[in-house]
Parts: sequence; structure tokens; C-alpha cells
Amino acid sequence: MRWLEKYNKPAPIEFNKLLHLISEHEGLLKAIDNLLIQKRSSLELGVLPQIPEIHNFIESELERIESILPQHFEKKILSLIYLKHLEWFLERLGRNHFS
Repeated sequence: MRWLEKYNKPAPIEFNKLLHLISEHEGLLKAIDNLLIQKRSSLELGVLPQIPEIHNFIESELERIESILPQHFEKKILSLIYLKHLEWFLERLGRNHFS
């Protein structure tokens, strides 16, 4: 979500290109690094225990996203309503509507 917010385009596939977006979270970066080291050096043998730093970050991001979504959708809905009214008005004036 942070990539979309900052760059307004889909995030890259390369995981390491995303890490600068959480650079202020040193504990989280260390936990991610440790997890990646562990994953690279072992076979997939099941579920790992929850990692508090990663879990807490995910929870806080979900809360942050939930708090901004209503505002985001309200702006989108208002923009669509505005555009529809503008289109209707321009049609009444005899001008071509826009797509």
C-alpha cells in the first residue's frame, strides 16, 4: 500500500525495492532480514511462529489503511458525481461529453 501511495503504480516484484518505504522501522527491517535468512537456509517445513515486529507492523498498517479508505472512497465518489453532473451539464449545452 505504501508503494501505491507514494508512486501511484503497482509495486515491483523485487522485495528489496520495497524496503526503503519502511526504513524508519529498524526493528522491523531486522526481523524481515532474519526471516529471509532463515527461509533461504531451510526447507519449507511448515508454519513458523509469529514474529512480533512483523505482526505488529502488519496490524498497524491495516489500521492505517482502514482509517484512510473512507476518505479515499469519499473523494473518488465525489469526483465521479462531479464528473457525471458536469457531463450532464455539457450535454445540455449541446457540447460533446467526455469519456
